[in-house]
Amino acid sequence: MKDYYELLGIPRNASNDDIKKAFRRLAHQYHPDKQGGDEKKFKEINEAYQVLSDPKKRIQYDRFGHVFSAGGGPAYGGEGFAGGPFDWSSFGQGFENVNVEFGDLGDFEDLFSSFFGGRAGTTRRSQKGSDVQLMLEVPLAQALGSLAEHIAYSTLVSCAVCGGVGYDVHAGTETCSTCSGTGKIKHQHRSFFGSFTQVKECEKCFGTGKAPKKICSSCRGEGRVRGERDVTVKTGEGVYEGQVIRVAGAGETGVRKNPTGDLYVRVTVVTRPPFRISGSDIITEHNVTLSDLLLEQTLSVPTPDNKTVHIKLSPGFDVTQPVVFRQEGLWRAMQTLGHTGRRGDFVVVLKLKTPQVMGQKAKKLSKELGDELEKEEGRE
Repeated sequence: MKDYYELLGIPRNASNDDIKKAFRRLAHQYHPDKQGGDEKKFKEINEAYQVLSDPKKRIQYDRFGHVFSAGGGPAYGGEGFAGGPFDWSSFGQGFENVNVEFGDLGDFEDLFSSFFGGRAGTTRRSQKGSDVQLMLEVPLAQALGSLAEHIAYSTLVSCAVCGGVGYDVHAGTETCSTCSGTGKIKHQHRSFFGSFTQVKECEKCFGTGKAPKKICSSCRGEGRVRGERDVTVKTGEGVYEGQVIRVAGAGETGVRKNPTGDLYVRVTVVTRPPFRISGSDIITEHNVTLSDLLLEQTLSVPTPDNKTVHIKLSPGFDVTQPVVFRQEGLWRAMQTLGHTGRRGDFVVVLKLKTPQVMGQKAKKLSKELGDELEKEEGRE
């Protein structure tokens, strides 16, 4: 069993930031679209990140070594066995020498699958294409506007030779010899539950009962091949850190005309000095001199999107307090809007700069200024 912590190269007490940094570093290293990339390693890294970055899934993984779905089988989500142990004490009563054929049992069949392998059920097995997950780094300036990013990536696409059906349609099909046209294969199992008949989909004809006479040489019967897909990711007004954008039908093409998976794009907002982000707030530092304060100057502070905000230094101005420009930060996630506004704030932290070296004249003038200020304060 794969150790997710070992895959990401982090200790078991790693923080969320450590997990995120490790994933970003390894994802860049092993991405299939990069030279020297490794698709299998990339998928393993992504799988580990999806579990460890989710607090509930991480707790389940740390306790059980798996993440269980509500049906009890290994999955990525739900509470499953984490809520408490299963009571097996009376489960097997009355099952001795009983021949049970499991058809479509819903979630319950997943429990038996873990014992007997494969999936039980008489309905056709889903061959839906897998979802694709990508990371998109967005510069801070771009995140403040509307995002329309063109993305090209490698995935499984429909085979152009056979049109995605997996075989030569002109050659046609015939009754499947493996399942005799039923589309199902039965397997007998004996266990402490009793005797069970597991019904599985025929792998040769994909549960259709009809096997192709001539398999497509390009896709080898899958109906899909490795290719490139490109999409344009759009949002209404802007993006926020950690946002996941879903593009329906832009994932892996399904086997033999089955539904296509979806594309999920996780956004990371990239910042560079002098800017940094905290939640949806953008923070910057700006120097102010003693002369600026005494002469009540107006400071001009650049913003990430090449604009400028102005700060008027009035009498009694407190440089220790940050100057906040409301609703000028990043867009907020919809679920965190509340009554705080649709955007975060732009925060300017002022840094008072004093001269490192002062000549005799400057010192004399400073002394005179100090004396004059004390006199004026005494008159008030």
